[in-house]
Amino acid sequence: MIKKGAQQAPARSLLHATGALHKPTDMNKPFVAICNSYIDIVPGHVHLRELADIAKDAIREAGAIPFKFNTIGVDNGIAMGHIGMRYSLPSRKIIADAAETVINAHWFDGVFYIPNCDKITQECYLQPYVQMSQLFFVQVVQ
Repeated sequence: MIKKGAQQAPARSLLHATGALHKPTDMNKPFVAICNSYIDIVPGHVHLRELADIAKDAIREAGAIPFKFNTIGVDNGIAMGHIGMRYSLPSRKIIADAAETVINAHWFDGVFYIPNCDKITQECYLQPYVQMSQLFFVQVVQ
């Protein structure tokens, strides 16, 4: 959708501004989103940024153009026992909506998820893939 046509030239110029495209032929390669839930305050997520970097290198090596983005994460152990627990269950829908928004707004050809925890992992599987019609992968980290 954004890779061809004069109407999308401004979008393509912004893609070039990211530095992700190194050659003119890169526009012909699949664009793959890497969605991870890295956050400093959740012990099970502090390492996900490094895993996303590894995935980015592997996706580029495989011939696609990778773009990383994060979603939120709520740790029930930290949120428990105070008002913070009110945000645990709603975070599931927020995670799904945020990922879907980034993926569809930027018209990715594929998605590679790196989730870690019950809320985020299941939201990656529950995404409306049929509507999005993109290739997706989920890397579950334990």
